[in-house]
This record gives sequence, C-alpha cells and structure tokens, in this order.
Amino acid sequence: MNNKKRGAFLKKARERKNLTQEELGALIYYSDKTISAWEKGIYTPSDYDTIIRLAEVLDIPPLSIIYGEENTTEEEQIYSYLNYKEQTRLKILIISIIFLITLITILVSFYLTNLKDTTKMYSITTDREDIILKDSFYLSNKRTSVLSLNKILIMNNKYSVKHIELYYLDNNKKIKIVSGPNENYYLENNNLIDEYNIKDLVKKNLYLIIKTNNNEEIKSSVLLNKRHKLFYKEETIPDDKDKKYITLEKMGFIYQDNQYVLQEDNITIRFNKNGILYLTKENKDNNEYLTKRINDKNIIYKKMFINGKYQEKNINIKDKETCNLQSKKDIKDLVKCLNYISEELSD
Repeated sequence: MNNKKRGAFLKKARERKNLTQEELGALIYYSDKTISAWEKGIYTPSDYDTIIRLAEVLDIPPLSIIYGEENTTEEEQIYSYLNYKEQTRLKILIISIIFLITLITILVSFYLTNLKDTTKMYSITTDREDIILKDSFYLSNKRTSVLSLNKILIMNNKYSVKHIELYYLDNNKKIKIVSGPNENYYLENNNLIDEYNIKDLVKKNLYLIIKTNNNEEIKSSVLLNKRHKLFYKEETIPDDKDKKYITLEKMGFIYQDNQYVLQEDNITIRFNKNGILYLTKENKDNNEYLTKRINDKNIIYKKMFINGKYQEKNINIKDKETCNLQSKKDIKDLVKCLNYISEELSD
C-alpha cells in the first residue's frame, strides 16, 4: 500500500478537525514529529491501539486509516486490512532476522575485542615536558583497577617536589585520588567497590598539582597513553619517521610515551619531539640532570639532594664520545655522550 496516500489522508482528516500536528499528537500521546512523519508517508501507525485512538479523535473509520481512503466498501476495507496485516507480519519477520544477525555480529566482535583481551595498560605522562613520571602506569580490566604513581621529578626546577595531588572533576567537584608527599603510590581496588576513585580513569580528565618546597604550585593535565593489552604489542613508531629517529634506533633508543628513550641501570636519556635531550642519573643521595637542545652548545646541569638543596650550572664541554652507559658514570663523560648524540641528530 502507498504510505504517501495514507499520509495525505491523515493530514486531510486532521485539518478537517482543525487540529495542529502538536494538538493531535497530544491527544493520542505521540509527538508532533511522529504525526509529521505519518503525514509525509515516511512510515504509518501500525499498532491497533494507535489506529483506534486516531479514528476516534479524527472521527473516521479505523480501516480508512489503514487503507488511506474513506469512501470504500466494507468488503474492500476488510480485504485491505487483512493484506496489510500480512505485509506487516512479513516486515516484522525480516526485521527480526536482520536484528538477530546484527546482534550475533556485535556479540562476536565484542568477544574478539574485549573478552579475549580485557586487560589494558596505560603509561602516565603530563602535558609538560619538564615533569617526569618515570615508570608510572594505570592498568584496568573488568575485575580490578591499578594505579602505580612513582616519585615525580621536575627538570630544570630550582626546588624539589614537596607535595602532589592527583584528581579529576565530577560535576565540578574535585575527586582526589592521591594527595600527599612526593612518594611512590600503589593503589588497587575491586571495580565493584571503587575505594580509591580509580575506576575508569581513562574516561576522566585527570589533573596534577605539584607543590615545591618554596610553595611554588605547578598544575598540569595528566595523560594516559595506551601501551598494550593482555597480549603485548609494541608501540607503533610514527609514520613520519625521519633520519633523526632512524639514528636514535641505531643507538639503541626505544620509542615510548611519544619520545625516544635509552636506559641503562640508573641512567636514562630521553629525546622528545621538541628536539631536547634529557639525561637523568639517579644516585643514592641525589639525582643529577643534564638538559641539552640539539644544535645548542650549552648543557644545563642540575644536582638535586634529598633535603631539597640543589646545585645548577651551565656546562660547555665541546668534546664528544660514543655512548656506553655501562662504562660512562662520570658526569663529564655523560656530557660528551650528549654532545655525540646531538651532533648525530643535527641537520
């Protein structure tokens, strides 16, 4: 049957009763958008109760709504109604089959992408290049969530970190996850009871506030970078890999957390997309840092002690040597190592 014919008939019947689409919809508990769709022939009322209500409001025979004509014999209307019901049953059967096929496809896809591989791990970084959260990670699956936040380091800062606060906002309400001294934190909870507010952190906007021992406050956004699922998969190296990155790979650097990293024992060298080399040497009583931008002769040296005191100076050593971090423990040798890397990366 012609839906446009039914729609035109309904519109004519409504206008004859001096009703707007909104008024008719209110009388039969439908929206004006639905009435408009009926009248345009996009689809038609199909259930018995709706047809009866329409007929009563518009003062027309119920079968006329189905047939789209008022001046038909009772026999024609009954035949039309039976034919309409048969077509409706066929449509319902086809829709049901399509729905079942779609449901099965979704379930299979869900199994392949989730049930088979439920545990996901994320490394934790910030939107600031000078804040280092070494080896911090977030892990989640259907049963549990784990947050491991290690001691935070700040490059090129004159003061040490005294206090940290990790939180997210829920309807403008601050939900604290970690708030305390700059130490290593390990939080784990069952997802049925979110004791530490760490469930579904991937879906939240995380923020970190750092307070130094001179009460300077540094705020940054926290980023969760997907590392791998239950079945480990190496991070994908950028498609736009140029000569610099190939050179770094030959030196043993690994692409990790949107930067290249070379690590040996207590020494870590990082190279980021801004062309800056960061070297961290962790000692028993202090940490030493070197920062060098490629094509720049000067290197900034910083030594941070446990008590918060520090030393900082510029180093201008032009000599260079290949990097063997197992043997190069002296800071002057490490400066020469950075000079070598910088020259290899220079355009």
